[in-house]
Amino acid sequence: MWSRYGTETERAGSGTEEEFNRALERHRREPDSVRIMFYFKDAPLAPSAIDPEQLRRVTQFRASLGSEGTLYWTFRTLEDFEQLLRIHLSRQIQDFAQLASPPSTTESLTTSENTATTDIDEFGLLDYLDLVDDHFGALREIATRIAAETNSIGEHMRVRTEEVNAAIAGSQGQLSRRQARNLIERAAGDMLQYVARMRTEIPLFRDTLQRGAEAAGSAALLSASMNTDDASPASTVRQTLAEFRDSITQAYDGTESFRNTVQALPRMTSNLNRAKRETAMVLQEQLDSLAEGRRILTETLRTLDAILGD
Repeated sequence: MWSRYGTETERAGSGTEEEFNRALERHRREPDSVRIMFYFKDAPLAPSAIDPEQLRRVTQFRASLGSEGTLYWTFRTLEDFEQLLRIHLSRQIQDFAQLASPPSTTESLTTSENTATTDIDEFGLLDYLDLVDDHFGALREIATRIAAETNSIGEHMRVRTEEVNAAIAGSQGQLSRRQARNLIERAAGDMLQYVARMRTEIPLFRDTLQRGAEAAGSAALLSASMNTDDASPASTVRQTLAEFRDSITQAYDGTESFRNTVQALPRMTSNLNRAKRETAMVLQEQLDSLAEGRRILTETLRTLDAILGD
């Protein structure tokens, strides 16, 4: 669902709601007979495309389902949806494989899966573990560069503030408009340079995180399909993901604080106003990427926990 709820039926507020209710009722009677994966698109809409009543019913229905992550998930872009769906399908496959009581059934599932994909993907467990190391190593480098650039712009802003204060003191409070403009334009230039760098780093961060999460999920599934008591590959992958998720949380808090500082800057010149706007926008993109990354890692960790029996 996105913004439209649908047309009312004889049994429910819409056809989608009726399908959901029937699936949920069956799941409650026979939990292993059907699984529910329901998604809400949580992205902005043009005002002209919004039907307030339809949107109200969507919001009301989502609220009735409880907290996110139990009966439903949200996504913003097609790429987010693809990634969540891949993770969740992997988890369902793993659950069904564990439910298959005869050993031959599990072997049949694994053999069938391998036969279907062998021409497309020849990677083995060690290949995927190497990919996890490569992608998350690259992610740490990208995150380090982003943090360094953010710290640098923060330091530049501190220096510019000191320059303004020193100029005011030196002119005995009679700083000319030209002097003030020159100092402000330097600050605006610093901010626009930061924006240009972030517009290169943020897409790299998103793409590398997606590839890393996919490799982690594939490594975990292959590890589980080998039917061995050695859970160390999945445990190692889980530790890598958990540590990176923790670092994302810390980065999010610092980025949010800096965005609030930028938004609070006074409106002094057109260049500064544009630099403020673009810097705040790129920081919001960074926050969205961190939040989505944290959510993707959390979902991947849940899949790993299911494999590890935790």
